[in-house]
Amino acid sequence: MTELPHQAYADLIADSLDPGGPSGPYAPDEYLAERYIDGTLVATYYFRRTQPRRVQRDPDLRELDVVLEPVVDAKAWPHGLTLYWTSSEGWQYGPLGAEYEDLADWHEPLPVDRLASPGALRALLPALFAGDTEDLPASTDRWYQPGRSAQLAAQLALAPQDAAYGPEEEAVGMTDADRLRAAVAAVPMAGTVGQLRALLEQLPDEMSLWLDDHHRALPGESDHDALTVHPSLVGVVSEAGTEAARKEHGLMLTQVYVPRVGEEERAAVATRSDLPPDGEHARAAYFLERGELRPGLKDVAQSLMDLTYLVGEVAAGYVETGSDAHQALQVETERITQAAARVSKLADKVKAAQ
Repeated sequence: MTELPHQAYADLIADSLDPGGPSGPYAPDEYLAERYIDGTLVATYYFRRTQPRRVQRDPDLRELDVVLEPVVDAKAWPHGLTLYWTSSEGWQYGPLGAEYEDLADWHEPLPVDRLASPGALRALLPALFAGDTEDLPASTDRWYQPGRSAQLAAQLALAPQDAAYGPEEEAVGMTDADRLRAAVAAVPMAGTVGQLRALLEQLPDEMSLWLDDHHRALPGESDHDALTVHPSLVGVVSEAGTEAARKEHGLMLTQVYVPRVGEEERAAVATRSDLPPDGEHARAAYFLERGELRPGLKDVAQSLMDLTYLVGEVAAGYVETGSDAHQALQVETERITQAAARVSKLADKVKAAQ
């Protein structure tokens, strides 16, 4: 079956409206992309959650059911509402007339571009869901995806000088680098495959991909936090050591422990550039290389205590109890324990040279 011309755009919007994934407050309950008999391209997004809803998880994976809080104001939209896009009119919204109805009673235009970016739509959802339709944030930001957005914009007969692509980019005040930064900044957290795919589809195929060496977390928080992926742009040198060497952007994916709180609070943690690695050994190096002796040495002490378990329990468990080897391992375990205690005491005394 041939893909609809706007399918990529419709899928991207569905995946990108909420950084928290399908259970996030701004994720649509369902969406549909289709072509009417007259050739009009249509995408409809349904938001029906006006009451708390329980979502059952897989008991075999020991996942607990979760209760999703209502996101649409029931007084403003008793049965929910739709976001409705057509190739001729662009983005509109309207109320659903009954609980399981598929069509809105009426539609009003939204103050965004006909091919609005996911960020432009996401910005107006809080006010729209609350029924504050008089003060919706307007935006001219347009969807940009190499190899896709230009084709759909051309099919919709959008003027090149107005489009967010092609040689006119400088004329509208946005460079390729600006677009990369905007696309990545719009996804502070990628918690699902769909969200990551939606971001990758906006980036050049030849962009290099990097994985952070460490998980990142606020010290002391990771045991109780959720794990997410934070995308960020990094500077890399392509073809280093040759005459063709050049600086360009790469995409870094970092696994970050974020608190189990609201979406904005989690995103604020995920996007912090000063998060140390999670784990005492890597975190010790992070702090000590920055002259932060006390936290660094405390982590060194804890790393040494972790070694006592490996030497005195794990390794010793494979040799005969009472043997010379077993006794030697116990002696070394005690030495490491004493070293850990000494380093921990030093951490409270030493100060970095000014």
